[in-house]
Amino acid sequence: MSVPAPAPLERRVLIAIFLGALAIRVVNLLTLSGDLDNFFYEDAHLYWPGAGYLAATGRFDAPAGLAENSGAPGSERVPIYLFFLAFIRLLFGDAPLAAVAANVLVDAGTCALIAVLGGMISRRIGLFSGMLAAVWPNLVVNSTSLLSDTLFLLIFTAMLVVAGRYLRDAQPARAGWAGLLCGLSIMTRMVTQFLPFALMVAAPAVALYHRKGAHIAFLSLVLVGIGSAIPVTPWLMRNVILFDAWALTTQKGSHLTNWVLPLVRQAQDGTPHEAAAREIEGRFFARLRAQGIEPQALPPFERSKVFTALAMEELSAQPFSAIARAWLKGAAVNLLAPAITVDPRVRRAREGSFYNDGNPGLEGRLEAYLATSAPAVRPWVMGALALSAISLILQAYGFFRLCRRLPWAAVFAALLILYVLLVTGPVVSPKYRLPAEPVLIVLAALGLDGIVRRRTH
Repeated sequence: MSVPAPAPLERRVLIAIFLGALAIRVVNLLTLSGDLDNFFYEDAHLYWPGAGYLAATGRFDAPAGLAENSGAPGSERVPIYLFFLAFIRLLFGDAPLAAVAANVLVDAGTCALIAVLGGMISRRIGLFSGMLAAVWPNLVVNSTSLLSDTLFLLIFTAMLVVAGRYLRDAQPARAGWAGLLCGLSIMTRMVTQFLPFALMVAAPAVALYHRKGAHIAFLSLVLVGIGSAIPVTPWLMRNVILFDAWALTTQKGSHLTNWVLPLVRQAQDGTPHEAAAREIEGRFFARLRAQGIEPQALPPFERSKVFTALAMEELSAQPFSAIARAWLKGAAVNLLAPAITVDPRVRRAREGSFYNDGNPGLEGRLEAYLATSAPAVRPWVMGALALSAISLILQAYGFFRLCRRLPWAAVFAALLILYVLLVTGPVVSPKYRLPAEPVLIVLAALGLDGIVRRRTH
């Protein structure tokens, strides 16, 4: 029951897409490179010095007594992007522009892979997918950040391509490669940490759909599991041996305490994120000190474990309606938020924070966002919002066409988008949409193709 694949895009077409995407990103980089602050925001202040420490010492953790201000990355992040930056630093030294240029090359490669992904539906969809990816604002804007998102997206898109081919022919080797790429994506950015379990359910189901037999279904399941475990296991065992912690990073406790809980509170009563985070963390500190525990003296993994337990206890006591409202608002913002809002030039052109706005509704927060932005950037933001709405309509139309054309592919596309929205939850930013962007771009290409066909026939 294997479905014949459409003719693949020619190598010259993929090279043209790569070069076109690269040219657009280089132009964007040149407009930013006059000020290095354009590349150092959010976790870049952790990654760049952490990679320098790793390149100089070969260590993630500083020796006892030297941890403070050592620059050691520790275990707060998974390691692949740190390895990537450390390699750049070994080649070029303390040259952040070299790392950003490498990110730009990586992102252009992702555009070519998105063309391949779309080309699995038809050559025409592949062309549209590649052209859209080349100019897609969320990819262009994030390609010039010293963050793990761009490298993650290349690996994750490669996984989607391999998984798409497995969906077509159910060859067990493809299941193993998809698992391996998924494991590598986890070790670049943790957002895919639950995806191997979904793949282990999907792989045998697809094999049985293709009537490959129970032995092929079981083999596919095993290969997905082994492939996913290969990149993850060494780092996990390191943390078990060194820190007695069955965890990949020390982020979970702070993420729940400082982000998820405050944003649920904000969705419930409008308390600004920063105020809610201070109040919740202060209350947790007081509870621990009452038990004779000094929170700031706890080792990082132990502190994450303790704060995770406290946060989950409090989260379970929240009304389901508040949690659902927070997740629904997060999903709406993450689907619609224009990438221009995280461009460093636009960031500098406004005061305040979208997170800390006390307006309970999205409309009020949007009005406040525009009111605190410089007049020169408001038309850009409004235009970007309009483009986001248009792209969402195109994607919805493209999904309808995919349902009619390849129902299985439509099911998996919907499940992937749902997974990204559920895992991201109430934490909002256009960059948190990135794992779903390859699928969203292909859906937009399907929608665009449908409109073009209607106008020309």
